[in-house]
Amino acid sequence: TDFEHPFGDDACSVSAVDDSTGTALYKLVAGDLLPWVPPAGHSFAVSTPIAALDVYQGKLYVAAASTSVKTNDSLFVFGASGSVGEPQYLGGLDTANNTTDGINAVRVVGHYAYLASAHDPNFKTCKPSANCAQLQILDVSNPAALSAPVSYLLPTSTPPFVWGNVSSNNQAVGKSIAYDSGYVYLGLSKTAHGPEFNIIDVRDALHPVWVGGYAIGATVSAI
Repeated sequence: TDFEHPFGDDACSVSAVDDSTGTALYKLVAGDLLPWVPPAGHSFAVSTPIAALDVYQGKLYVAAASTSVKTNDSLFVFGASGSVGEPQYLGGLDTANNTTDGINAVRVVGHYAYLASAHDPNFKTCKPSANCAQLQILDVSNPAALSAPVSYLLPTSTPPFVWGNVSSNNQAVGKSIAYDSGYVYLGLSKTAHGPEFNIIDVRDALHPVWVGGYAIGATVSAI
C-alpha cells in the first residue's frame, strides 16, 4: 500500500515501481511478491487481497481474509530487513483448510503469530480446530515450515459464553487483535451472545486462557 498517495494512478502495480519518494509498490500475486510456482504443499490464488500485516524482527507477515480456493494459503511471510530489493518470500500457510476464509488480523511477538480467524462456523457445535476458532497461534520460528499448534475457541458453555446466530453470517468471528505483556486483546464481530472484546492470557502461548471481556454490542473493528 502507498500511504502517501493512496488514490494515485500508481497506488497499486503489477511490478515494483520506485517513485520520487523511493516507495516500492508490489502485489500479492504469483510472479510479484509470490513465486511463479508455489512450493510443494502450498497453493496460491491468482490475486489475493490483503487484510492485515505486521512486521517483526525483519520479517513481514501478510494475511488474507479470504482466498479463491479452499486450499490456498492465507498467511505469508517475507524477509523485510530493509535491504535493497523486493521482500523475499519465505513461507506460507493455509490457516483453515476446508474454507476460503482466512485471517482478519495478525500480531507477531517472539516465536508466535496471533491470528484473528475470519472463519464463521457454528461455534456452539464445532470442536476447536483450525476450522473452528476465533484465535489461532502459529509457531513462526521457521517460516518455511509454519505450524499451528493452537486453535482457540472462546468458551460457549462456560464464561464468556460466546457464540453467533447460526442464521447470520460472520457473527462472533475474530476481527481485530492486539498484544501486550503476555495478553492478547481479541475483538470479534458482533455476537449473538457474549462479549465482543476479550482478553486472553497467552503467557503460556500453547495454553491460552480467557480472563475477561466486555459486551460492546457491535463489531470491534480495531484495537
